[in-house]
Amino acid sequence: MEETLARSIMYFSSVFGLVPAILTLWRWRRSDREQRLLGILVGIAVVIELLAMFIGAGLHLNNLFLLHIFTVIELGLLALMFGPSIVSLLPSSGLRLLLVAFSIFAIFNSIYIDGITRFNAFAKAIEALLVISFVLMYFYHILRTLEIKHLDQAPLFWISAGSLIYFSGSLFVFIYSNKIVSSLSSSFTIWGIHAFLTILKNTFYTIALWIRSNKLDYPYSSSRDW
Repeated sequence: MEETLARSIMYFSSVFGLVPAILTLWRWRRSDREQRLLGILVGIAVVIELLAMFIGAGLHLNNLFLLHIFTVIELGLLALMFGPSIVSLLPSSGLRLLLVAFSIFAIFNSIYIDGITRFNAFAKAIEALLVISFVLMYFYHILRTLEIKHLDQAPLFWISAGSLIYFSGSLFVFIYSNKIVSSLSSSFTIWGIHAFLTILKNTFYTIALWIRSNKLDYPYSSSRDW
């Protein structure tokens, strides 16, 4: 992938990330639980992106530590979104234990493995595998129970679709990210692909935030523990 094209895709990806964030503010009062959690996630992503630009371009300092922080936050919020619908397969206590274990590993990885100043490849790869697992459990749940009459009105379905595309496509990007950093052309190619996948993910997230969900059509297990 040419450097100019890759930079254009990455720039558009950053700008397009504002769309679901703005939509969150506009539709907050009419949003359901999953939509509000998603809105918080995309809002934090925008803040992290702006901080990264300020620290990197403005102060000329390494900003990758922000990604290490965001990785833990992202998995936590996605787990909260999927938790009530996969509770029959992964109890809430088990999910909480999983999140604690991942957080501990992420901190250990940031300090002793990848380093706080490098891309947190191992943590991102494990996050991707966990999110993919959440999505597959959610799909199994809706196929087994047939509780959702209209998938196009289920925000979590669109969140699942976007997450599956993004994390499945980005998994090998995460794994090999630190190994190709020495090759400029390969680096632009792989991060251009990642930016394209991010655009797709945010497109699905935007749909999830836009639709008006009907909870009567898919009565999940009680979410009072979440």
